Amino acid sequence: MERFKNNLKADFTGGISAAIIALPLAMGFGVSIFAPLGPDYSATGALAGMYGAIFTGIFAALFGGTPSQITGPTGPMSVVLSATVASLMKFQLEIGNEINIPLILTLTFFAVCMGGLVQILIGLLRAGSAIKFIPYPVIAGFMNGIAVIIFLGQIETFFGITDGKFFESFSLIWLINSSNKLILLVGTMTVGIIILSGKLVKKVPSALVGLLLGSFCYFTLGHFFNDNLLQFKNNPFIIGAIPSGFPLPKNIHEFSLILKEIDISMLKILIPASLSLGILGSIDSLLTSLVADVETKTRHNSNQELIGQGIGNIVASLFGGVSGAGATVRTLVNVKSGGRTKISGIIHGLFLLAVLLFLGPFAGWIPMSVLAGILIVTSYNMINSWSLKLVSKKTAKKDFFVVIVVTTVTVVVDLMVAVAIGFFVATALLLYELIQQSVVYKKYRCSHFRSRVRRSPEEDKILEEHGNKILVYELGGNLFFGTTDKLLSEVESEIKEKDMVIIDLKHVRHIDITGAKIIHQITNSIKAVGGEVYISSLKERASDEKINVQQYLKDLDVIQAFDKSQIFDNLNFALEKAEESLLDKQNIRKENNDEITLQISPLFCRLSDNEFQVIKPYFKHLNFSAGQKVFSKGETSNCLYVIVKGKVAIEATGGEKEKTRLSTFTQGSFFGETAVINKNYRETDALAIEKTSLLALESSDLEIIENEQKSIANKILLGLILNLSEHLRVTNESLIKLESV
Repeated sequence: MERFKNNLKADFTGGISAAIIALPLAMGFGVSIFAPLGPDYSATGALAGMYGAIFTGIFAALFGGTPSQITGPTGPMSVVLSATVASLMKFQLEIGNEINIPLILTLTFFAVCMGGLVQILIGLLRAGSAIKFIPYPVIAGFMNGIAVIIFLGQIETFFGITDGKFFESFSLIWLINSSNKLILLVGTMTVGIIILSGKLVKKVPSALVGLLLGSFCYFTLGHFFNDNLLQFKNNPFIIGAIPSGFPLPKNIHEFSLILKEIDISMLKILIPASLSLGILGSIDSLLTSLVADVETKTRHNSNQELIGQGIGNIVASLFGGVSGAGATVRTLVNVKSGGRTKISGIIHGLFLLAVLLFLGPFAGWIPMSVLAGILIVTSYNMINSWSLKLVSKKTAKKDFFVVIVVTTVTVVVDLMVAVAIGFFVATALLLYELIQQSVVYKKYRCSHFRSRVRRSPEEDKILEEHGNKILVYELGGNLFFGTTDKLLSEVESEIKEKDMVIIDLKHVRHIDITGAKIIHQITNSIKAVGGEVYISSLKERASDEKINVQQYLKDLDVIQAFDKSQIFDNLNFALEKAEESLLDKQNIRKENNDEITLQISPLFCRLSDNEFQVIKPYFKHLNFSAGQKVFSKGETSNCLYVIVKGKVAIEATGGEKEKTRLSTFTQGSFFGETAVINKNYRETDALAIEKTSLLALESSDLEIIENEQKSIANKILLGLILNLSEHLRVTNESLIKLESV
């Protein structure tokens, strides 16, 4: 309540400003809706347009979810309702009845009511947010099509033609010859006034300036050139007598009669019309809500907004008002004038009601060509100029194609059909684009790319020479029926006899049954040529992931094709396993003993036997069982460790306290040198992967060796430097190789 009080003045200003713009548009859209009934019902249309703006404006503001939204008759709503009126007229003629105007009016308002119920249902089902998934080119084409329909619908009125034969000939020459030159001049001057006032008079809405000055031009020309234009009765060039008095909910009784007498043939017209009004009104309103969010730095409640829009349309239908939706221009004017709360929308509706009650008789004199001029400018402004610029953009041809298809279908066929076709075309184009993309994120052989395992120089040399037998496929994106055939062909053409293939799924965002089956088929193809296959990155994904790849493959019996020894949490572990298998096949593994393993370590390989015997007493022999920690993060231990048997993993704590393996050390390699050199805390954990034997050299003993045996210490230091530089070289080559993949 305090917020309403603090912003009351600004809300009042915003509501009045929006109402001034809404006034000519509400009457113009109302007149266009009932144009198929003939010029005698222009006043009925103008009144219905005003009622629509009044009641949708007030009740959508009260119950909606976008505080600064201004609701009223819009282009999409007027096009649907105008088509509904024409369809009802055609239906009555087809069944051999005379055109029953009161029945058509009642059925039209009943469609407005049903459209409101559709919006409430969408809101209650919380499906409002789904509308944001409609592709923007579809929306742009849809709005362009509506703009074209509105423009075409105003041509006869703009040219002063009252016999309705333009669309039979569709001839520009006939149009000019049959036009009323004075009325055409009034319409043209109205358009010119609106355009000029928009550039010269910023504080007064150009539509209102066009309405006032255009009407002045009409009466001036009538006074000097044609007195018949100044007649009120039977004048097809003005709105005519608008019923006065306070609006009453007159349609409640009529709707109850309709419900009793409605039949299937009538429902075939009303149901599509109601769905179109509900769905298109929802799209129109929520798009305006997004615009309001950007301007006010707030977030609307889409489902509540649709409920409010539905209530507003139901109330409007009971009073004889046309459908409304969130109106972008009116909402922007409200926001820029300070409107921020529901009060602004209510004031907008109350102001229009006051105008209708006190100035209604004068509104009957408004020239039809002036309203036509206003709507022609409105239709021009509705055209999405951005979408038309896509024709010159080579990368956006498919988007422009969608825009043109939707625009054409909107004009030639139907709005809802256009949205459906546009959505289908946009989806098909997206699917085609996805199919063209390779799901192979990276592919490489491992002669220069290794796991994070520190190995002996001999093993490194073997892996460098024969690493191309290890083939890695890092898959990514969407592994589905459209992309898997290309993947299968690529893998089958690449694999050679006895290759070891790693399939990594870390970057896969989506997988379907076809994708799962292809992985199974690839596995069989690799095994058929005597190769080995490993699958990695099957660790459970985060809880916000849409699909758990591991569980999905398990449910489809794909995981069962792999032994547990072939499945790894990440790519590094899979690489480590493949390297072990490759080294085993090269027959370079030897039985370990402490003396030989220690002496072939890169730290001590430059020492003579005598020198080695000198430093040997300084080493302590330590044994660790699998899973036992050698040291923990934060400890102050200052030992340099050499592995004489087994493996040790260096691990760091990652996000959500998960352990990440940074590297693995094998027989003959050493670790822990950083803390020894810098004499600081351990920054990681060291864990024995299997039963492991270590030789530990404390930093204090290393200092003794340095002081007493400088030659030996220098050789150890040289071994340390050369070993680290070699691993840096290999790492650098791996990075370069990956960047070129």
